[in-house]
Amino acid sequence: MHAIVLALAVVITPLGGCSTDDQPEAAVTSMSLAPLEPSRLSPPVDLRRLYDLPPMRDGAHDEAGGLALGTQVGQRSERLGLGERTAQEAWSTAPDTVAAVREQLPALLERSLPQRAFNGTRLSELAELLAEAGSAHVTVVQRTLVADTSLTISGQEVIVDFAGAVIKPGSTSPVWTIEIRDARHVAVLNAEIAGGANGILVDAGTDVSVVGNTLHDLSQNGIVVSGGSQVAIRSNVLHGLQRSGIVLHGDVTDSLLEGNEIHDLTGHSNWHAGIVITDRSGDIAADPAAFNAYGVAGEAIVDRQRSPIRNVVVGNEIRDGRSSGIYNDGGIANVLAANDIAGNAKEGLCLDNGATANVVSGNTVTDNGNRWGQPDEVLEIDSVLDEGRAPDGTAIAKLPGISIDNAIYNEVHANTVTGNFGGGIKMVRTSFFNVISGNVLTDNNRGRSDRFHFFGIELGAAVPDAAVSDLNFTGSSGNLVVANQIHGDHYSGIYVAAASIQNEIIGNEIDGVAAFEVERPS
Repeated sequence: MHAIVLALAVVITPLGGCSTDDQPEAAVTSMSLAPLEPSRLSPPVDLRRLYDLPPMRDGAHDEAGGLALGTQVGQRSERLGLGERTAQEAWSTAPDTVAAVREQLPALLERSLPQRAFNGTRLSELAELLAEAGSAHVTVVQRTLVADTSLTISGQEVIVDFAGAVIKPGSTSPVWTIEIRDARHVAVLNAEIAGGANGILVDAGTDVSVVGNTLHDLSQNGIVVSGGSQVAIRSNVLHGLQRSGIVLHGDVTDSLLEGNEIHDLTGHSNWHAGIVITDRSGDIAADPAAFNAYGVAGEAIVDRQRSPIRNVVVGNEIRDGRSSGIYNDGGIANVLAANDIAGNAKEGLCLDNGATANVVSGNTVTDNGNRWGQPDEVLEIDSVLDEGRAPDGTAIAKLPGISIDNAIYNEVHANTVTGNFGGGIKMVRTSFFNVISGNVLTDNNRGRSDRFHFFGIELGAAVPDAAVSDLNFTGSSGNLVVANQIHGDHYSGIYVAAASIQNEIIGNEIDGVAAFEVERPS
């Protein structure tokens, strides 16, 4: 567990399951707040100035621009006023977001809140204490608590430091172990949630910090943020969950996911990834069981306009899950930087289903996409079961390190993409006006077989597996692929599908490939 050391001189009031007005004998403790490590967020880069990029072909008079305007992702970006500068604007404000959200917890800890010590053993008793105390800094004394009900925290200026206490489910697990609803200036620290359904919900909160907690062996999700702003999800450890580790859902803005360790998740769906960013309209706070079972309900991209925006996901370790590492399902102008994404069965990182103007920079994406641990029923849902299995039991159809599908105006820059099984960076289809620059891609053809081979960078035009109404199926067009280094085992360095038009491929260094530096079928 990442324990948070508190910097305060405190007077502790010992309490049982409820509060008391009795004055304790003074017990003053001097402690110090552990200094924050420097942010791993690299300085923003203006890619257009750095590479002297040509103009985007996104005008209505351009062939790529006209094609984009016929798609949902293009129509939504036009409706919301998003364009080629939106990602750069998000990148330029990200350092301020990181600094401001990091400061929330130290500032809250410095406030002169009444100190309470909770000596009970049930969350229902802790809820009674919080209802009585109002604004307070509560420290849990017992080492084990029972989640006989969900602990709901609302109001403002509340700190609950579990001090390493283990929360175990009662005879009937609540939907959420801890719910932070419509709250402001709240912190939940140093809990270990061991079992149950869902871990921690932050619903419509502002200036909320969830820091230093461990969540494991849950049947659904770990930490979910639904709406709100300036939420800090930092230094948590999540493992052994059957659904997603951390979810940003709906209109979450200016929040920070930093330094979390997420590993060994067992769900297979894209919506069971280590980190999910989604703008689907379902109410995950009220009904998480229905929201992301295997998939989510189909919903047209053009109608989804309450997206996670301007959030920063930095310095997280996401490894060895049976889904993907990070799944961005329609998020806008988020910065995903300096994450270590390794060994996940599906893609390392996805920009899908309307993902617009996000920045993906400085990530290390390795050994993903082997489809290990996927049962037949999952491969059938993913329409790849009929392709067969390799001698090691994994599916022959592999997945790339970074995948882009029905996405527009994203910037993928300076990532290290190595040893993935189904290619390096793949635009599956319907990807417009993205900049793919300065990446180093090495040996991403590990899943090659008699049926499949894979590329360093692919600008694809994949056809549908089945009829759907919430995606479009066109070539990936109007993209800029600039100054990437592509080395070693790839079938071709860059593949451009015949239906993918008006892409600029400039100044890439390509060596060691089996067939072509740039492959363009006629």
